[in-house]
Formats: sequence, structure tokens, C-alpha cells
Amino acid sequence: MDSDPSDPASVLQSRVSLRGVSPPVWRGLLVPEQITIAQLHQVMQLAMGWNDEH
Repeated sequence: MDSDPSDPASVLQSRVSLRGVSPPVWRGLLVPEQITIAQLHQVMQLAMGWNDEH
């Protein structure tokens, strides 16, 4: 059975924050519950303004 994207139960909420910085830097994310780790990585990169560079 597929989840309905408009169903609030099919969305996960997360908060991503950086430690040790002032003022606090954080982003709130809403992602579908079926998201893969690879997709979550990309969402976090975009949300934080990063370019996947180390």
C-alpha cells in the first residue's frame, strides 16, 4: 500500500543543527517517510547551503 503524500503521517520532521557555533545555526526539515539515506544527505546539503565538499 502506497502512502498518500498529503497524509501528515507520511511526513517526518527533523531539526539539523551545528554544534559549537554562535549564533545557533539550524534548519527544520520535512521529508517523506520513504526517503533514503542518500536522499536525506542531499536534502541536508541543500538545506545547509553546502556543496558536498570537505
